[in-house]
Amino acid sequence: MSPKPSVPSQIIGRIHDVQLPPPPPGHRVGRRPVSLQLCLRGAAGPTYEWFSVHRELRQRVYDLARNRSLPMDATCAFMIDETGAIVGFTVVR
Repeated sequence: MSPKPSVPSQIIGRIHDVQLPPPPPGHRVGRRPVSLQLCLRGAAGPTYEWFSVHRELRQRVYDLARNRSLPMDATCAFMIDETGAIVGFTVVR
């Protein structure tokens, strides 16, 4: 077995964009993919990377985005699981 690539358990960045699927009529987001594009600050300047959102967080992100209360301009700490998916986030400033 080859070792899995090292994935940081937490990254600091800003939400730059969000990709939401249209939910099926009368249903919750559920299994539909939700992605966030994060602006990450590096030594060479900002980089923009897409991250998938873990299934258990998808509905929360979808609801926040639809209500326009997703913290788009705030710097956040994003918790990342071993697959590279966002499993949680908190506003740090």
